[in-house]
Amino acid sequence: MFEIPQDTLSIALMAVAVVAALWIIFNYCSMIRSVEPCEPYTDGSKPLEEPMPKISIIVYDKESSRALHRWQTAIFDQDYPGDYEIIVVSDGKSSHTADVVNQLQADHHNLHLTFVPDEAHALSRKKLAIALGIKAAKYPLVILTESDMLPSSEKWLTTMARHFAAGSTLVIGFASPRERNGHRTSAMARFDILADAVTYLSRAVKGEPYRGSASCLGFERRLILDHKGLTNSVGLHNGEDDIIVSTMAPHARPSVAIEEDALVTLQCPDFYTQHRLSKLRHNFTAGMVYRGARRRMAAASAMMWAWIAATVACFCLCKPNMLPGVIAAVAGLAWIVAATLAWVKASRVLGIRVNFLALPLLMIFRPFYNFVYLLRARSYRRRNFTWAKP
Repeated sequence: MFEIPQDTLSIALMAVAVVAALWIIFNYCSMIRSVEPCEPYTDGSKPLEEPMPKISIIVYDKESSRALHRWQTAIFDQDYPGDYEIIVVSDGKSSHTADVVNQLQADHHNLHLTFVPDEAHALSRKKLAIALGIKAAKYPLVILTESDMLPSSEKWLTTMARHFAAGSTLVIGFASPRERNGHRTSAMARFDILADAVTYLSRAVKGEPYRGSASCLGFERRLILDHKGLTNSVGLHNGEDDIIVSTMAPHARPSVAIEEDALVTLQCPDFYTQHRLSKLRHNFTAGMVYRGARRRMAAASAMMWAWIAATVACFCLCKPNMLPGVIAAVAGLAWIVAATLAWVKASRVLGIRVNFLALPLLMIFRPFYNFVYLLRARSYRRRNFTWAKP
């Protein structure tokens, strides 16, 4: 039952299973493990001990005065040794937002408010808000965020600024979603958010970012002005976190800020709806930016299914010899353990809770989850343009 196989079929099936497992361990797992906090980029010309840079923080607010008040309370508690200003850009002229800002302006003279006119409909309102904020900024460094985000610590701004002080001109942060009001989303949705983040952050870690998060994104003001980072997607409702980043990236010195203090959390009253809309939008804009990292993730999924097919075939077609099947199964156990440990580490770094025991199934069946959304995105496509309803 356990003899060294001599026939071509047994050897070929066993080789497919082992090669697929090795590819997953050395390529897929290394991609996941690359997402970890690291020291800010520096060329040695700008020591980190020098004074922190002056920064303009642009806050996009979609008429959510309660979220804005919570955010401002957190931002003014920041322990930042340098100068900074806060520019709140309201999507529409909201009296509630104005009241919140006016209450704090008496004590904080670095707080300012502007708004997107209600009449603006022929272009992306969010990109117009970003453009207004950048135009109003008086400092050369800008950080984008949103009012429904909360910094993970009072060192958030300092941690982001350290990357600028070290010489970076584009800082990719991360926003970790949090369920609210007792809502619980599916294990697959949480894993999909984690896998999506690892896909683009792993590329950014290598110095070639193609996407970021508009909830935590820093850059030199000149990058977006000199290279027209907003004009490429002004006719789309979305794209501020991938098309804009991919436009600036070739001209920037990028770094990734995913230290624990650099993360921000997205307060989600409806986690499922937030994730569904985000996935549909990114399915649309994905074709406009770099695809290499996503293809590598897809190749890993193909390898998993190649291993499954080869292992099943070994047990079914190589009878009564069980050795090929056992070798294929051991190879599979190796990649499953390696990949699971890598995902657990990534989930802790990015602050996304995942089901440890379900990870093997989540990895294997995520391609089908993505395919369902790919089909849904086709019917959603028209609503991505500003001349259509969002």
